[in-house]
Order: sequence, then C-alpha cells, then structure tokens
Amino acid sequence: MKVDKLYPKICKQGSCLTRADYEFTDIQDGETITLAYACSEHVEDVRGLLETIYKPKIEVKSAAMTSKN
Repeated sequence: MKVDKLYPKICKQGSCLTRADYEFTDIQDGETITLAYACSEHVEDVRGLLETIYKPKIEVKSAAMTSKN
C-alpha cells in the first residue's frame, strides 16, 4: 500500500486563501496543464481573467490557421 500526502488547492484570487472547488485546465502540446484554481465565490472572476489572458492568443492562432487555408 502506498500513501501520498495531499496538498489542498487554494484560491488565490485577490487575498482569498479559501480551498479551491474548481480547477481550470487546458491542453498544451498534447499535455493537460493547470491554469488556475478557484473557490465557489471567485470561479466566475477567475474564468473572466483567464479568458482575457488566453482569448487573444486563441484568436491569433485561429487567424493564422485561416490564412494558411
């Protein structure tokens, strides 16, 4: 039997240090990566923040693929 210590995921939105209820992930180079964690109170705030950060990158990538076709 193997026992591993669990490390709780923490919401770090602003000064919140509550245990996270949600995990935001994405696929990069075929691997799943974790972008952020959020508690129930901040899940929409974190979603909006991540969309602000990653949406321009997705649009640029999409435009580049469209111009190739």
